[in-house]
Amino acid sequence: MGREQAHRRARTRRVRQGERWRRSSYRGAAAGSTQPAGKAPEAIEGKAGGLLDAAIKSGAKEAKEAKEAAKAAEKLKKAVIKEGGKKGVEIEGASDMGGLEFFCTTIESPDGDVELLLLAMDAMNAKPDPDAEDRKGCSGHVGKMVFSAGVEQLAIVAYVPEARKGKIDAAEWTQHVLELVGGTVMMRPAAAANSPDGGLAVQAVIKADPENGKYALKDKDLAMAAAFTFLRSKGAFPDDDGGDSDDMVFGDDDNLDDY
Repeated sequence: MGREQAHRRARTRRVRQGERWRRSSYRGAAAGSTQPAGKAPEAIEGKAGGLLDAAIKSGAKEAKEAKEAAKAAEKLKKAVIKEGGKKGVEIEGASDMGGLEFFCTTIESPDGDVELLLLAMDAMNAKPDPDAEDRKGCSGHVGKMVFSAGVEQLAIVAYVPEARKGKIDAAEWTQHVLELVGGTVMMRPAAAANSPDGGLAVQAVIKADPENGKYALKDKDLAMAAAFTFLRSKGAFPDDDGGDSDDMVFGDDDNLDDY
């Protein structure tokens, strides 16, 4: 009997050891572990937590960057509208004093972005807000070609109000400028302008090519000279009499109150 009891106890110990091994292996497999049984659950739990934390931090960083980019874009739009509105008032004054029907000038804040330059043109043409502290816009009755030079390109927007389209065609005016400046150019068809005076607007760009000595700032001067030449050929701008009116219009810091 003593020997049989010893055998039974030995078998019982082997069975219990096998059960413990199987339970430990099952826990490791359920956690997807390749680590030794018994140690895997804690190690995997920590690793998974680290990856999750990294993913959360990455998502939070991307969301923050997107928010900051949207905020910067909105700030830039406000700056473009402000500059355009101010230039519009100055052009209105020059038109009232000199009887000008067409004008050319620069807008710096778009930095060569043609969509932002169009937004500036809209602000130049807008009706003034009677409740605003400062008068803005007001020059929808004046035809304009505006320029903005950036690192990669020169942006151009031409606008001709409904009442002036019999004298100047916006698309023809823009095409003339592009042909004289040359290079890689793109031009959109004339579209209805966002102006209380109606009319058409044309957007165009001239790509910079620094490797071949073609820079947007230099092209801006060539383009503006071509724009004035076209206006004079149509009798839409006074002939150059040697005065300083062109110098005033060509400058980036135009002071049209001195016109």
